[in-house]
Amino acid sequence: MADARLLLVGGPEDMEAGRAVKLATSWDRLVAEPGALNLLQTYAALRRVRLFIGNDGPFMHLAAAAGAPTLACSARRTSACGALGRARAGAARPRTLAEILKADPEMNQAICHMLDLSIGAVAEAARRLLYETEPAGG
Repeated sequence: MADARLLLVGGPEDMEAGRAVKLATSWDRLVAEPGALNLLQTYAALRRVRLFIGNDGPFMHLAAAAGAPTLACSARRTSACGALGRARAGAARPRTLAEILKADPEMNQAICHMLDLSIGAVAEAARRLLYETEPAGG
């Protein structure tokens, strides 16, 4: 998808991460960045996306409700994190929740459990979901 455009969704707390992605992306490929759209505008935009990739959170559920092919990324094994919708998939690191809780019982340590979810695993899951949801004739 060399000509793909990028829509970054999120709230004010996501602006710093969005800024990092924005710096690594050609400005003409960026549709919007976190905080630029209100909830209704975000839903309308998600109705038109070819693929949503995100964590198990409100925007993932909004994307699935909008009918977007949805790839939920999680720090633990999952079956698409309970995303609603017809086209969904999951990409997770290979630890179980019990293994994560052993290292971080209260899930409050200053470590990111997503760090060992490889980009390759997410990219492969995205390719599969794009293939499975390819529009007829396209």
